[in-house]
Amino acid sequence: MKKLKDLIRLAEDYTRLKPIVDAIPAKGGFGKKQEKYKAEHDSEIRQFYAVKRKLDNASIPGKKLTPKQWRAELEMLMEQYAAETAELKPVYADLKKLRDIQYKVDSALHDQQRQQHQRNQEVEH
Repeated sequence: MKKLKDLIRLAEDYTRLKPIVDAIPAKGGFGKKQEKYKAEHDSEIRQFYAVKRKLDNASIPGKKLTPKQWRAELEMLMEQYAAETAELKPVYADLKKLRDIQYKVDSALHDQQRQQHQRNQEVEH
């Protein structure tokens, strides 16, 4: 789910930054317009190419996945997660009770050992 959320966020960033990169003026004359535009939007352009590289690395060769498909898969996974979590709630409650019992037993054993150790020291003196 985390990977899908990251991919969706990257796709949103790509969509947001694409018009900035597309608006880079064509190099004509000495290219001063292009250089000025690139200087003004340097961080956005760098971010766009980083996002594009990550999306290209995440894609499966020969298969084009879209953010719409990612969102659908994410929703399906979230529904499955919610259903499984609901099934496990009673198990978690039982586990908590067992851990509480285990803690009390361990605490009682520790107290008993400490008392036995004190009795042994008293007898020795």
